[in-house]
Amino acid sequence: MSSRFWAVLLTLTTLWVPSLASAQNAPARFLAVQTITVVPGMRAQFEGVAMQVTDAYKQTVEEPQAATAFSVMNGRDNGTYLFVWGFNELSEMDAWAGIPAVVTEAYGAEKAAEILMAGDQSIATNKTTINVLQADVSSAAVNNFPEGPPLVTVIETAVDNSKLGDYMLYLSKLKEAEEAAGVSWDRRQQVRGQLNLFTAARLHSSMSDAAPLAYDLLREHLGPVEANALIARQLDAVLHREIVTLMLRPDLSRR
Repeated sequence: MSSRFWAVLLTLTTLWVPSLASAQNAPARFLAVQTITVVPGMRAQFEGVAMQVTDAYKQTVEEPQAATAFSVMNGRDNGTYLFVWGFNELSEMDAWAGIPAVVTEAYGAEKAAEILMAGDQSIATNKTTINVLQADVSSAAVNNFPEGPPLVTVIETAVDNSKLGDYMLYLSKLKEAEEAAGVSWDRRQQVRGQLNLFTAARLHSSMSDAAPLAYDLLREHLGPVEANALIARQLDAVLHREIVTLMLRPDLSRR
């Protein structure tokens, strides 16, 4: 009953959703993000299995009960899904139940084997990462869902470790500019996976609800000369950058 998808203990929740916030509205310290790309033509089968897994957790009341699902709208293969859990201590993962055990408890061994096999058949790639909050460079969060279908813009940046200081200086100044303009971005660094990968995420309600461009904010905040020098230094530190838009999937999430 092992499986590429289901044998992985899903850790964390989305980098970005208010459901990750504590009672004090603080973002979770850690996020585990499982990214799954589905075999072409098998999205319906995959989503059906994902719904059964969600239902199994609800039936058995196993942890983690809060899990948020997203599908990719643009910037990456649109057969890609992200499942995310948030937590504050790594030791919390010790109490989490694995998917095969939960599905078996909920449906019985025979039905669980069918569900897990269907999940395996529909999956092309699967990886899980853990991301830690960079509170010192995250701009003040407004953790309320916007009106309309919540979307998330995610910017992933791979950085040359030898030039990490330049990149962090850029982020610290960008945070100042964002907070001055009332713009909110949650920033994290992978601590399991690609260690030089940094993520910034922002909630919004539509594709037209765009945040001001980072470079424009910096130029307004610092002036063009200082801002352009800072921008050039961070560009020299960047190895790769990708921008992806995600759509919240309440039908595949559990809360």
